[in-house]
Amino acid sequence: MEQVPFRPKKKYYEILKEYREDHDLRQEDIAKQLNIAQNSLSQYENHKRNMPIEIFTELLKLYQLSADYVLGLSKDQRTDRWEK
Repeated sequence: MEQVPFRPKKKYYEILKEYREDHDLRQEDIAKQLNIAQNSLSQYENHKRNMPIEIFTELLKLYQLSADYVLGLSKDQRTDRWEK
């Protein structure tokens, strides 16, 4: 029998926004680290604009989150593969 992949009920942008908020990180501070405008980050987090893959991967590195988790393919939230 084929195993059904893990699928969270939340979308990737909701997971990233929730992570930031749960860790008391401000959009302004994250946007500065990503070298983007705070308004752009807000639009990505609220899915008013598509998030570029470069921003997505930088957020994963910054938050040390697993892409598989954020995309709903795994329950394992953290990754230690990203170098700082």
